[in-house]
Amino acid sequence: MIGLSFGIAAAIWLLKIAEKARWGGLKGNQKHWVLASQSAGERFLALVRSGVPGDLAWSQMIQTLDASLALSWGYTVWKDDEETMSVNPQRTGAYSGAAQAIVRTGDSIRKAIQVSLIEGRPCIERVEAVLVSLRDEMRACVQAELGLLSTRALQPLFFLVAPALFGLLVMGLYLGWLEASNEIFI
Repeated sequence: MIGLSFGIAAAIWLLKIAEKARWGGLKGNQKHWVLASQSAGERFLALVRSGVPGDLAWSQMIQTLDASLALSWGYTVWKDDEETMSVNPQRTGAYSGAAQAIVRTGDSIRKAIQVSLIEGRPCIERVEAVLVSLRDEMRACVQAELGLLSTRALQPLFFLVAPALFGLLVMGLYLGWLEASNEIFI
C-alpha cells in the first residue's frame, strides 16, 4: 500500500515537472504572458502603422496588458531602468527562462521606441525583429527545459519509487528468510 502511494506521488510529480517543461519554465500565473506579449507587440505595431506615435502606442498597448506583465515591462517608454527596478524589485533578475525572455522583450521594444523617437525614424522594423526574436527565444527555452526533463525526471524516481522498490526487496528477503528458517527448524 505504501509502495502504491509512493508510485502515485511520483507519477503526479513527474506530470508537474513535464507541465513546467512544456511551458518553458513559466509559473502558473505567467503562462498567459506568452500570448499576451505577442498580442501586445502586434497591437503596438498596428497602432504605429495606423499613425499613432510610438510613445502613445506604447501607453495604449500597456493599458491592455494585465498588471503583472505591464509592471514587468514598465508603464512608460521613458522610465529609466533604475527607476523601474526600484519600483519593481522583480525586474532585478528574479525571472528565469521564458519569463526572463518575455521581460527582455518588453525592454527591447521600449528601447526600440526610444531610439526611433530620438532618431526620428520608424520603429516598425525594430519591433518586428524583437517579436521574431521572442518567438525564437521562447522556442529555445522550451527546448532547453525539455532537454533537462529526462534528468529532472530522475528526482521522483530516486526519492519515491526507489525506496518503495527497496522496501519490497527487503520485505521479500525477510519473507524468504522466515520461510527458510521455518524449514530448517521443522
